[in-house]
Amino acid sequence: MRALNKTAAWIKSNCARQIAKEKLLKLKIINDRIRVVKASTANLQAKILADVVSIRARNLGNLRQTSGGVAAGKHSFEKAFVATMPKTGYRSAFKRTTKARYPVKEMWMPIYNEAAAIIEKMIDAEASAIFEKHFLHELRFIAGAI
Repeated sequence: MRALNKTAAWIKSNCARQIAKEKLLKLKIINDRIRVVKASTANLQAKILADVVSIRARNLGNLRQTSGGVAAGKHSFEKAFVATMPKTGYRSAFKRTTKARYPVKEMWMPIYNEAAAIIEKMIDAEASAIFEKHFLHELRFIAGAI
């Protein structure tokens, strides 16, 4: 059980690092979206829950209005604008969907395809080797205690 939980935590941290590096994001943004449900004696399986569909432009970094649109962190959104909603004070990057003043839509950066590929690759390629390493370590620990 401990080896399983350690392996799940290892997969979470390494997946988050790779996704953040590939998409030029802060690690905290990805860490907040990946969760580990630990294994227990009653349930001998660990789960990695990832909510990495897309990220709002406002969460990518400081929003800056540029001549071509909006820059947020290391990313840019063409023909977008920064606005603060008058009643709520909600500040984000928006883009008009028609030539009229309204409606507008909030800008999001999709990351699902890349994140899913990285997580699948990590689980398929390295999870079993890491689990075996942690399992042998825990086995030696228990054998040494006896």
